[in-house]
Amino acid sequence: MKKKNIAISFLLLLVAAGIWYYVSLPAFNIHSSGVWYFVLVLVLAVGLVLAGKKGLRYGAIDLKEMKESKGFKWCVRLFILLLVIYLAGTILSSPIVNAKKYQQLLKVEEGEFTKDIEELSFDQIPLLDKESAQLLGDRKMGSMSDMVSQFEVDDIYSQINYKDRPVRVSPLKYANLIKWFTNRKDGLPAYIRIDMASQTTEMVKLEQGMKYSTSEHFGRNIYRHLRFAHPTYIYGDLSFEIDDNGVPYWVAPVKKYNIGLFGGETVGHVVLCNAITGEMQDYRIDEVPEWIDRAYSADLLVQLYDYYGTLKHGYFNSVLSQKDCLKTTNGYNYLAIDDDVWVYTGVTSVNSDQSNVGFVLMNQRTMETKYYPVAGAIEDSAMASAEGQVQNLKYRATFPLLLNISGEPTYFMALKDDAGLVKKYAMVNVQKYQVVAIGDTVSVCEESYNNLLLTNGIKEKEEVKMDTGTIEGKITKIVQRGTQRIVGYYQSRKNFGFVVPDNERFLQDIFVPAERSKGAVTGHKVVVELTSYGENGKKPEGKIVEILGHVTDPGVDILSIVKGYDLPTEFPEKVLNQAERVAKAVTTADMAGRKDVRSWQTVTIDGEDAKDLDDAITLTKEGDCYILGVHIADVTNYVQENSALDREALKRGTSVYLADRVIPMLPRVLSNGMCSLNAGEDRLALSCIMTIDAKGNVVDHQIAETVVNVDERMSYTSVKKILEDRDEAECERYHDLIPMFELMKELSHILRERRHRRGAIDFDFPEAKIILNESGEPVDIKAYDRNVATKIIEDFMLVANETVAEDYFWQEIPFLYRVHETPDDDKMKKLVTFLQNFGYTMHMQGGQEIRPKEVQKLLDKIEGTPEEAMISRLALRSMKQARYSPDNDGHFGLATQYYTHFTSPIRRYPDLQIHRIIKDNLRGRMNDAKRHHYEKILPEVAMETSSLERRADEAERETLKLKKVQYMRNFFGQEFEGVISGITKWGIYVELPNTVEGLVHVTNMTDDHYDYDEEHYQMIGSHHRKTYKLGQKVRVKMIDCDEISRTIDFRLVKERKEEREDG
Repeated sequence: MKKKNIAISFLLLLVAAGIWYYVSLPAFNIHSSGVWYFVLVLVLAVGLVLAGKKGLRYGAIDLKEMKESKGFKWCVRLFILLLVIYLAGTILSSPIVNAKKYQQLLKVEEGEFTKDIEELSFDQIPLLDKESAQLLGDRKMGSMSDMVSQFEVDDIYSQINYKDRPVRVSPLKYANLIKWFTNRKDGLPAYIRIDMASQTTEMVKLEQGMKYSTSEHFGRNIYRHLRFAHPTYIYGDLSFEIDDNGVPYWVAPVKKYNIGLFGGETVGHVVLCNAITGEMQDYRIDEVPEWIDRAYSADLLVQLYDYYGTLKHGYFNSVLSQKDCLKTTNGYNYLAIDDDVWVYTGVTSVNSDQSNVGFVLMNQRTMETKYYPVAGAIEDSAMASAEGQVQNLKYRATFPLLLNISGEPTYFMALKDDAGLVKKYAMVNVQKYQVVAIGDTVSVCEESYNNLLLTNGIKEKEEVKMDTGTIEGKITKIVQRGTQRIVGYYQSRKNFGFVVPDNERFLQDIFVPAERSKGAVTGHKVVVELTSYGENGKKPEGKIVEILGHVTDPGVDILSIVKGYDLPTEFPEKVLNQAERVAKAVTTADMAGRKDVRSWQTVTIDGEDAKDLDDAITLTKEGDCYILGVHIADVTNYVQENSALDREALKRGTSVYLADRVIPMLPRVLSNGMCSLNAGEDRLALSCIMTIDAKGNVVDHQIAETVVNVDERMSYTSVKKILEDRDEAECERYHDLIPMFELMKELSHILRERRHRRGAIDFDFPEAKIILNESGEPVDIKAYDRNVATKIIEDFMLVANETVAEDYFWQEIPFLYRVHETPDDDKMKKLVTFLQNFGYTMHMQGGQEIRPKEVQKLLDKIEGTPEEAMISRLALRSMKQARYSPDNDGHFGLATQYYTHFTSPIRRYPDLQIHRIIKDNLRGRMNDAKRHHYEKILPEVAMETSSLERRADEAERETLKLKKVQYMRNFFGQEFEGVISGITKWGIYVELPNTVEGLVHVTNMTDDHYDYDEEHYQMIGSHHRKTYKLGQKVRVKMIDCDEISRTIDFRLVKERKEEREDG
């Protein structure tokens, strides 16, 4: 019976040992501490089993039985022997007795800073640290509605050098045990790839899922898979990398112990495991493929250098006198050099003063190490110097990178606010850390830094290299302190939730306690109000103030943009009530004193879906002169100054036209009702009636309060059918109006030619119209037809605006002008230099000032050429943005000295303001008090409305981009013909015929390594010399799209001829 119990006990012990091994996975290797622990515990357990059945049965060991058990005695002796061997091996393997061997583990060469570390272009500098990369990765995951409920992003984020770009990659992981069980058959469908320089975040979807990962639970767990394949290997820290084709691998370095049992750890070889198939390849450390970046962990390399620096004169010197002892500083960072990743860290004395004696770079693939004897401040001091420059803002510095700026070793770091957002950049001179430059962008920071090098006598002028390149971007919204509301995607957990912000400038998720979630559930788009900004390392915290709806509900996507830009959607009740009161039919009293033009043949011409018709046209011809009447709705008759309606209109600034809705400046009872010049209705108007000669000159004009009655509400399409297509049905229907339409076409051409002669610039960029179904989903994208009818209205509105502006300028009455200032000389000089690469010239008067005529000539020259789109966009970006101003500074783009916005008071507040001034003048009320009043308010009105116009433009662009992404989402994997519309360092932009533009990222151009030829704006393959140029037709496949970032990714498709040649 006793033997049977012992046998059962041994069996249970064997099962327990197997479970322990399966969970802890020690290597069966004499150099593994884990296997020693395993054996010691096992020996002790066997001894306890042999100690007697009573002890085993009742859970206690009888001491008498224990002493009498021979088996137990032998186990105790074996345990002590093994423990002594382990302890002796530990001591004999330690630096105490092997200091010289440890010191020689790492071979260190002395390098030359300016020779080894070239000045990097800023597109190669990883501006984001790992923390920011994780935020971007989580944001990207939150935008993937088909994945976010099943997967999360693993927190690995290995930094690698992928096709000469510094990137971080991390696989997905199963969200929990249930998600693993339901998805394990297909594996993990994608991994995250983040370009640390450009901040481009991609969800790289795989044709076959990754079956081997850290979040698997049994045999496909990557640690278990590696262990069972190689039971004796002692693995170091695993990293996740991708090869040159984007295939994911696990990189498992195998430890090598060079000193005794447990000492002198380096890496002997590396096992590569394909994360998709689980196939393994075993390489000696000197035969590792070059695409691998991380065989040696940063911590191991730092430890090896510390051995090298502290043990030069033996172990006891490193502890006692510490003569000549050096150590690494507290922290490290990475540099991508020559297709490898190098660990950077400073070197200081063991006494830990506040200065470095130099720094080291250590190659993570080869262990190559170079020391640079450059004395200067330690990283902590440099970080403190940078933070001191912005101490009032309380920004904190990231651990710095080491760069070569104009031959000077320079610390480069980002400055973040409490919410984790990068706000500024800093450069600190390593040797003179009081030289600190701060900038909102990298280029501004570098320019300031170079100036400091000059003023402090560190460099002569000819030594300083000024980078003329710039990093361009668009500020979508300024995140301010104080009460802050943010729109985002809500994800709930058991006792809390968090919001993933739509605004990419806000990188951190916002923690929401369950009791402040307002009942939101996962998938809701919400508005969260921040209650805490996340001080002391905590996440920002907030409360849900509005639930917009589920992310898949129709209209919620656009509503999220509306709320994100803080666009007002509802009118206050007071405003609506006032609008109802004033929206009364035109009476005889209203018409008193007005010019009655109701008998004139009058039409409106607008888009088919327009409802706010604020301009009407009359046109006749008397001899050689045209009598053009531009009649504008008299909105000021209903919106009195400083009324609730007026204050709300100023608050909105403009109507906003989004893909699926219009957010009007005025309540619809006015904008679509009494103020709209609807056909067959008497309406009050403010008219500019002009006499125009055969050359397009306005020889006489009258600005008057009028009453009009529109004969026909025409559309652009109908007028085009009449004037261009000669459509019989349309011509028959509008037979009486055809003579006037022919006159319109005639006058429009004259006015356009006149503007062209004086040098007006006409940027004719294709615009898109999104066709939506009833659910708000895009079903088609069509280019706007800029036809004869749209040009007629454009030309007539322009001449009216010019006429009104000139009239009131010479009357010297306070007024609001639409100004477009002369471009900056520096920007135009850069444009001229750029144009020379394409064989074009543009004359600058006196070498300094550009005239509109020169830009117009350029646009004429490039019309129809492959580079037309790119040059037109660059020319536009080289100019200043038009704005409103009480000062008449002229309009460069229209080549006119006088211009205003007079023709759209229903949808633009500046026009409404101008009408008010005109009517005060016409009615004789422009006294000194009125002049003073307008002089006081107009600067603020100009500034406010200019800002609100930009907000509306940005929201409109965002909705168009969003709907284009949603439309293209239906064409995943499909191929399209397109034209290369732009080329940058990070890839080529391809525009489809429907105006959709996507990026072919350089990392997806896998048939060669492509270099960017900045001088000629082209991509050239370094091996096959294949070239991609502006305007070139290409075939692309749609591979990804992101609704959060509003981006579309393409991949180039090989032509059949190329495929045959490759075959």
